[in-house]
Amino acid sequence: MESQVSVAFQIFYTVVPLISIIGNSCIVYVTIRSRNLRSACNIFIALLCGSDVLHMFSHYVMLSVQHFSSNQLIPRFVCIRLQFIPLFGGALSGILIFSVAVDRLFSLYDFYYVLTKSHKRLYITLQVGTAVTFATAAIICTFFLQNSDEVICGIMDAMHGQFQTLYSTALCLLSFFTLVTYVIFLVKVRRKSIDLNMKGIYRSLIVTSFAIVFCTLAVGFGLFVSAISHTYSDTMGLIVGISINISIAANFFVYYVISEQYRTAINKYLYISLLKSALGLSGTKAKASVVTAIAK
Repeated sequence: MESQVSVAFQIFYTVVPLISIIGNSCIVYVTIRSRNLRSACNIFIALLCGSDVLHMFSHYVMLSVQHFSSNQLIPRFVCIRLQFIPLFGGALSGILIFSVAVDRLFSLYDFYYVLTKSHKRLYITLQVGTAVTFATAAIICTFFLQNSDEVICGIMDAMHGQFQTLYSTALCLLSFFTLVTYVIFLVKVRRKSIDLNMKGIYRSLIVTSFAIVFCTLAVGFGLFVSAISHTYSDTMGLIVGISINISIAANFFVYYVISEQYRTAINKYLYISLLKSALGLSGTKAKASVVTAIAK
């Protein structure tokens, strides 16, 4: 029987998520290893990348259904169980990106230094706890609203009806508030004197966050319109997911190119410096090569 997912989509949703999993896992790894990446912001970024890794496994669940199910479809209640962890990661990521934006805005105020020095664990626990509560609530609602409709088992196929509309609206609102928070941050940060390392992190955060936020808004809006107009199709879901998957896959490269702090840690703990030396690309020559490659 012909697959419900075209070959082009199967290739895309095999390669791009793999890049995302490797790249974001590297960010998590170097954050754990490097003592210079111990700030609350660095921890939030690592958690965000980790949740994106969980999210990306949803595509391999879908592809497995395509290859091992007799008609490339399975009941939604089975899909929910297979997509449980990726769905949790996706929901967690949706609110963590807002948490990072709020953290950066807080960092411009005097109370932030006292907060992160004296009550760092409590602050991180409250931020992460909020994200976990949101993700857990989404999972619980998904389980309560399961049915036996047959689906291709993409990550959004676990949801349906009014709850899918509500979840999409929540993602859109979170993305909108993230965008507003960064706009306020950019206005205020221009008046501050900030060291070069933090400027690099700010730039990489803004680039990755803006890309993901705009893509999430597009995806959420598409799902919202589809749900209220009852025109949702599997192909539409795969199409709207392209942009956000590319954005997530770009995380590693953006942090490496723009943030010197992350680049230094990645070079050290992933042994890229040794590779550059072996290839004769150390020092300024290596930086020039990276910039040239990005420009192309």
